[in-house]
Amino acid sequence: MAASQSAAPVEAVRVPEPKFIWYTIRRGDTAARIARNMLDRGQSGDIVNNNPEIRDWRKLQTDMRVRLPIKKLKEKEKNTLPKDFTDPIYADNPPPPPPRPEEELKHPYP
Repeated sequence: MAASQSAAPVEAVRVPEPKFIWYTIRRGDTAARIARNMLDRGQSGDIVNNNPEIRDWRKLQTDMRVRLPIKKLKEKEKNTLPKDFTDPIYADNPPPPPPRPEEELKHPYP
């Protein structure tokens, strides 16, 4: 006895475009400098509001990553984004936390 199975139609899943890109802090960067160079109106509040985990903006370290809103990027920065946002650097999810200093600086010999 053969049972006929009807296949349910497969719907395409639409993946939403990310709202942020990740910017890696370089030496000498401040919220104001990043905003001036990367954002359309150069408002550092747009960066500060999108990165609530950073409590003191005076203590930025190189290689930290901060979220920049894609909608507020300057046109020249938007043009450098790839058409396909599958790269994890453009994902809305946070990057893995950096290693804690005590884990990074452990000496192999006690």
